[in-house]
Amino acid sequence: LAYIESKIKKKDELAKLPQKNQTLGNDNICQSKCKEKFRTGFDMIKVHLAFGTIGVPSVIDEIDLMLFCRLDMQHDNCLKDCGFSIKFNIRDFICYAHRCRLLLCDLQCTKSAIFQANDAQSSRRAMEFLISYSRKQVEIIFFRKTKESCRENLDLYLQQL
Repeated sequence: LAYIESKIKKKDELAKLPQKNQTLGNDNICQSKCKEKFRTGFDMIKVHLAFGTIGVPSVIDEIDLMLFCRLDMQHDNCLKDCGFSIKFNIRDFICYAHRCRLLLCDLQCTKSAIFQANDAQSSRRAMEFLISYSRKQVEIIFFRKTKESCRENLDLYLQQL
């Protein structure tokens, strides 16, 4: 795992170097290089097939999910450096939507613990604070990434609490 992380760090450093000044040839050659880098990195991640032929990581294995999200972001940056624009990105649905689901599960667990340990009035105030704080987290961190879907799902869920 340390070896994989060190390779990823080196690739991250290389990805930060300005590639726009490098002549990569025409768009097809540049795109092929990006795909090859993606496929090479993808070999390190345990995935299952979903969405047709697109391989996606298990959302249960946190390390694979982290590696996938990082690799997919590097692939997007490579394609952008080639002059392509990204219109659909599976990472938004896998990486950020999973974080929203975890946040919702954490709130439900927290609600149970708070109501067991405190009186009803204190518990209600604590939950109102946590829900308000969580909404802010979603707006600041996730809302930009997943647009309306995550926020709508969170609002619907929070109404049920």
